[in-house]
Amino acid sequence: MLYLFHGSDTQASRKKLHKKLDVALSKNPDSPLMWIDEENFDGASFPELLGGQSLFGGVLNVAVDASGGEGILTDFISEKVRDIKESENVFYILFGKETKKTLEPFLKYAQSSEESALKEVAAQKFNVFSLTDALGKRDRKGLWVLYQKAKRNNIADEEVHGILFWQLKCMLFAASSASANDAGIKEFPFKKAKSFLRNFREGEVEEKAHELLLVTYDARRGKSDFGGALERFILSV
Repeated sequence: MLYLFHGSDTQASRKKLHKKLDVALSKNPDSPLMWIDEENFDGASFPELLGGQSLFGGVLNVAVDASGGEGILTDFISEKVRDIKESENVFYILFGKETKKTLEPFLKYAQSSEESALKEVAAQKFNVFSLTDALGKRDRKGLWVLYQKAKRNNIADEEVHGILFWQLKCMLFAASSASANDAGIKEFPFKKAKSFLRNFREGEVEEKAHELLLVTYDARRGKSDFGGALERFILSV
């Protein structure tokens, strides 16, 4: 069984997914919940999620966070969408603003789908990529101000986290590559990433990337609030 949540307002979609999960788990508290995203996805173990059951004989609840954009996870589940639909386990799939071509098979097989869209005016007011310059320059105050502006424009914390992590990854690739082609990124972000490296000590970009990953891991494990942890990271830049 498949439930789909998608749209440009990822934060609203995520809230709807959690609400649906809360109802399902309140009805069957012994039913386990599995979370999958780009970071922990393992295609080899996916068949177990399609056919596995809990120790108590109930169904599995599988939440798939593919909101980070079209990538390996999205490609994989797109090929398995019919199997997901026919599985006795319940899949809750979260997308961002995906293309019509990507969404079509999921809309076709979903038990239900919910779209959450940002108001067009709000979406045009703020460019989330402006945070990457503040991060690269280590402009802590500027980064925090931009983060507050992003929140006022309904930009989800997950999106802010993703764009900051993307910038740190570009810097890591640039640090170990002689050219944009070697780094596997486009020329413009490569040059900017190279210029930002002078603002960080050797090994510090990797440390910051690790800290940002922990924001996600700790929030997922209930150790911290995602938004609060993200803001603390921003204030530590």
